[in-house]
Amino acid sequence: PKGVWVSDGQNIYKAGIFKERQVADRTGAGDAFGSGFVSSLISHPNDIERAIKLASANATSVVESIGAKTGILTKDNFENDTRWKDLRIENRIIRMTDYCAVKCEFFFKLKLLFLDHRIT
Repeated sequence: PKGVWVSDGQNIYKAGIFKERQVADRTGAGDAFGSGFVSSLISHPNDIERAIKLASANATSVVESIGAKTGILTKDNFENDTRWKDLRIENRIIRMTDYCAVKCEFFFKLKLLFLDHRIT
């Protein structure tokens, strides 16, 4: 796990991970991340950084226990445990040139892929 990149269409957020105490089982980590992210956005719709923190904290907590549901955080666990407060999140505004460069590179690679695999 190396972290996450998230975009809301105007900003790009980049975050690392919380250090796990000891990995017991990675089962359910992705689901825990996704459910933490979505549940945070439902309760705090304009706070992407909180969603990233809850998602990462939830996934980290799950991998420290055996099974997909054992380590799932409650609201109180997340909000009251100081362990989940410090996660460095970088935030930068998307410039139109960044957007165009990424989009052009994607379509260029897609075109090359198509040309390399076409039937002759």
